[in-house]
Amino acid sequence: MQKKPTSIVLYKLLFPSPTSKDPRDFDEFVARCIVPEIRCEIISWYGFVPDEGDLETLYPGWDYTSRPIRMRLGRYAAHRRLFRAFEKADLSEVEIDKVATWFGSKHEKTMHERERGGSAREPSDGGDLESEYEDYSDDYSA
Repeated sequence: MQKKPTSIVLYKLLFPSPTSKDPRDFDEFVARCIVPEIRCEIISWYGFVPDEGDLETLYPGWDYTSRPIRMRLGRYAAHRRLFRAFEKADLSEVEIDKVATWFGSKHEKTMHERERGGSAREPSDGGDLESEYEDYSDDYSA
């Protein structure tokens, strides 16, 4: 016996008796409800709408298995509903990672990094600050 796809199980939990106003499937639910909430969170957190040059806001890499991320995004109605469906379905972390492939997710960030050939966020190593400022002397007696 084959197991039902996780997205179908989640949709049935989210919409046990779907009406004509409800999304037709899980992907439409994500597009109509989850992604707009992610965009709202990015704007409220960073204070601006992300553009193509700001990779951290375009690819925040939220891990939907992480409790702090769930608390943060759980402030939004659709996310709260989704997290309840995760719990009702008793999904493992692997199953959640497989289904959470939309904008803002850890999966999306990983895919972007693969396409780009490295990390979406290139952290500065700090460098040698003294050498950067060697032209400036401590001698103020000019």
